[in-house]
Amino acid sequence: MHSIDLKILGQSLKLNVPEGQEQFYKDIANELTLQIEEFLSKSQLRSEIKAAISVAYKLLLENKQLKEQISCYTNMDSRIDDLINKLDR
Repeated sequence: MHSIDLKILGQSLKLNVPEGQEQFYKDIANELTLQIEEFLSKSQLRSEIKAAISVAYKLLLENKQLKEQISCYTNMDSRIDDLINKLDR
């Protein structure tokens, strides 16, 4: 057995491997690195999607509240106009 240096996610590992199996262990280290990087990118993407959905939901609620306020003011404007029209008659 002899030792080889493997890099997994940028970290160096020194492993004792049987003679002739170096490439096998390097391939495993590369595959592990790829899988972990893919998982981390998906986790980051999920986190970003959750944040975007949360912001969109809050904006939707604020928009709904603004529409309700505008509707209320529009109703008040209509009532004031009606009262003015009644006074003018």
